[in-house]
Amino acid sequence: MNKTVKQVKAYFEMLGRVPSENDLFDKPSHIFNMDDTGLQLNNRPGHVLAEKGSKAVAMSTSREKGETITVIACFNAEGNFLLPACIMKGQRKIEDGKSPPT
Repeated sequence: MNKTVKQVKAYFEMLGRVPSENDLFDKPSHIFNMDDTGLQLNNRPGHVLAEKGSKAVAMSTSREKGETITVIACFNAEGNFLLPACIMKGQRKIEDGKSPPT
């Protein structure tokens, strides 16, 4: 068995063990999942010209690379969810003349 197969096997063993140890199998409202995705803010397509009545019209998107934010979604096994959260680009502040951490 290579290292990756061992890691996957260990993950699934833990995935079965943790809910059992914490008595979560009958409490789906206590089991949460979270995922994040990037979202580009300036995705404005230009004008598209097509013959009147066309059914299949190709569309273009902006070539300009704009700001990307991170959107986080969180929900539980029962189907309830938290409102999505957006993480915007931050700014580094210099404290007491020190350079910001890299």
